[in-house]
Amino acid sequence: MKKNKATFFCSSLLLVILLSNCDKQVGKVEKAAPPKPGACDTITYAKHIQPILVSSCGLGGSGCHNSVGAGGDLNTYAQVKAIGENGKLKNRVIDGVPSVMPLGGPKLPQAQLDLIQCWITNNYKQQ
Repeated sequence: MKKNKATFFCSSLLLVILLSNCDKQVGKVEKAAPPKPGACDTITYAKHIQPILVSSCGLGGSGCHNSVGAGGDLNTYAQVKAIGENGKLKNRVIDGVPSVMPLGGPKLPQAQLDLIQCWITNNYKQQ
């Protein structure tokens, strides 16, 4: 009887020690914080999107998406809005389908991709 009590006590103590050392976060997936209300309301083509296009897509100089480039002209708001509305902007730049833009370069930084997604989601504000 004493042996059973000692075994039970030792087993219980071992179980308590093991459970107290478990990290309660194991196996839990941290949920992303929901976007702040109105977070995309201030994103505009002129202030946020056009500078990304100028620096990454060869606008205003020799590059793929200027008026003489082979990649299609993206020099105006109307042209960029049109490829946004037909889904090509999201497909190529954000999703990388069928290939990542800028072509031959690394994918844009996530912060820039988030700005573009906000602009699309918020109906292509110009100014």
